[in-house]
Amino acid sequence: MFSKVHRLLIGLIILPGLFLSSKQSLGYEDGIPIDVPPDARVRVESRIGDVSAEVWSQKYVLVSAVVSGATSAGQTRSPIVIDNRGKFLSISASRMPANANTVIDLTIKLPASVNLEVSTVKGKIAVRGLSASALLRSVSGDIT
Repeated sequence: MFSKVHRLLIGLIILPGLFLSSKQSLGYEDGIPIDVPPDARVRVESRIGDVSAEVWSQKYVLVSAVVSGATSAGQTRSPIVIDNRGKFLSISASRMPANANTVIDLTIKLPASVNLEVSTVKGKIAVRGLSASALLRSVSGDIT
């Protein structure tokens, strides 16, 4: 009845509504898997929330987020930006323009062979396990 293109377009219209409901907390707890080479550099930046990084036995990076204080009003795109350029993976959380109270807490699971760089402004950084290297910076949050 509907072609694949019609189903895709309907899905693209309906799916954002599911994630952008008027609830106070939005979750992407299942995560987004991202393939990276063993010696990749993974950079995580958050100006508006905490970052938790955990080394695990899988060969890919898994990114998940919990968005608090968000509403669907004015939301036109995901607050998480992922840029994968082979050996360089950048993950950043940006504030939604419609809500200055939005907090985005990121959880990253990564292989031990990658080089990790995490920076936050107001959020804390928690790291479990040892990656090949780690550079952790926070302006006003704790690092554990």
